[in-house]
Amino acid sequence: MGLQVMAPVMADDQVYRVAGAVEKALAQQWGGLLLDQAVAL
Repeated sequence: MGLQVMAPVMADDQVYRVAGAVEKALAQQWGGLLLDQAVAL
């Protein structure tokens, strides 16, 4: 899956709001953050 979110110039906060909502929804669906499943380097 790929997701690209774009916002107007000088409105980065809109991107972060959307990305945060997507991350929260996916974490709920997956039972945790994807980063928590990564192998330690």
